[in-house]
Amino acid sequence: MPAHYFQCPKCGAYFFFKPFKVYGPFEWFVQECVHCGLPKWEEPPEKPDAYPIPRSSAPRPDPAPAESIRLKNFLTLVLRDDPRAIGLKLDSEGWTNVDLLFAKSERNGVKFTREALEKLMDGEGDPGFEWDRATQRIRARR
Repeated sequence: MPAHYFQCPKCGAYFFFKPFKVYGPFEWFVQECVHCGLPKWEEPPEKPDAYPIPRSSAPRPDPAPAESIRLKNFLTLVLRDDPRAIGLKLDSEGWTNVDLLFAKSERNGVKFTREALEKLMDGEGDPGFEWDRATQRIRARR
């Protein structure tokens, strides 16, 4: 196998090969890695962290919006599309008790709190639900 197909122990790229590059007749005889400059006959370092892998410094996304989207999708399913999915019964106008919703949801493996529901209802944008806090009832807007 030609030497340009061997991987560099420092950077992990092919030692003498850069894709989409036109090589001259003597470029195959270079004496170092064309990516990181490691000499051809140098032994790789003993310690694995002698050449650390660069990590992204970008901040991780906040998981809170994903949780609110998941809660909104779940409420859309059980309040608008299929309340029988968790055994919920709605009255003739589509209202149900919030405490009953919490109990049925938890029994079916979806656990959320009153604070998460308040955060969804008070957040930006239209959640698509009506919550009568005086009577503790909730329904989907039609």
